[in-house]
Amino acid sequence: MERRLYNALVLNGYCVQTQVKCGPYRIDLVIGKLAIECDGKASHSFPSQKAHDRKKDAYLRKQGYKVVRISGNSIVNRMPQVLKRVKTRLN
Repeated sequence: MERRLYNALVLNGYCVQTQVKCGPYRIDLVIGKLAIECDGKASHSFPSQKAHDRKKDAYLRKQGYKVVRISGNSIVNRMPQVLKRVKTRLN
């Protein structure tokens, strides 16, 4: 899922870093100060994981990142909309 989004972003001209360490966390994909988290349904639907994600997002925002979470379903089925969302968040 991450690889699919990474490839699409690179093909659209973005300079993307993968698995960027930020404090106690790793960010799936980074473009400038945009942190992109790819969320698979299986591991991100549990309440404990959602709480962890909120804590991580808050930490990343404090470090100056804009955070966008993208579902695996969106990456697989709606890539044009995902790319538009990333472009919007970068502006």
